[in-house]
Amino acid sequence: MATVEALRDRTRAWARDANRHRVPIHWAFTRAKARHTFRYLPEDFIRAED
Repeated sequence: MATVEALRDRTRAWARDANRHRVPIHWAFTRAKARHTFRYLPEDFIRAED
């Protein structure tokens, strides 16, 4: 890309096209694997009471 503006324009065009055509995201990992990779510990998170 020649300029940052050109990069932004191309990125916006890509996002608009992907959204328009409802392109699905194909995740390459499972939730369990992501939790292991990012060292998710359930006790570190407390849910707010409604």
